Amino acid sequence: MSYRDELMSQALNIKAELRQILLDNNKPLLADKLDSLDIRWNQFLRRTAGRANRSFIELSWPIFSNPENKKDFKETVIHEFAHSVIGPRHGHNALWKYTCLRLGGNGRRCHSMMTPPNIKRRIYRYASCARCQCAVPLPPKFFKRLLKGEIQIKHTCGELVIPHPLDVHKEILVLKHRIQKIEGAL
Repeated sequence: MSYRDELMSQALNIKAELRQILLDNNKPLLADKLDSLDIRWNQFLRRTAGRANRSFIELSWPIFSNPENKKDFKETVIHEFAHSVIGPRHGHNALWKYTCLRLGGNGRRCHSMMTPPNIKRRIYRYASCARCQCAVPLPPKFFKRLLKGEIQIKHTCGELVIPHPLDVHKEILVLKHRIQKIEGAL
């Protein structure tokens, strides 16, 4: 049996244990809900150990493919099943924590497992607040739309965000593109 299959088998055993805990606590509806959940591997979860919704839980293969993280596998499975059992609107609130603890988990929100080294970091472009000059990180697609004038973004102080002076060269390129569009339309 491969390591991946061994972990999936362990997850199914944990699911059976949790079902029994719910039945012992006179929660047959939640036990039935737990039965209907699928367990999947997700190769794209690189920082988060798992993800849950009403019909399945996903576990991070990039994280659990590292044998050093096997010790935290059960905690993660219980954590995600607690999310699925109580529903999506509870996040990591007191009800979720209570449910997680009742299912045998530790009730912690974050993990400290080794993550893969080749994680791609999000790239941000910076704009600044016109009033307080604070740097405002923006994902590239929003930054481009800001430069083109398609959107306006307000800072927390209420003032509009403007492109950061270091990115003025990008603004010049956008203006050239606009001029070409206008000339092409004439």
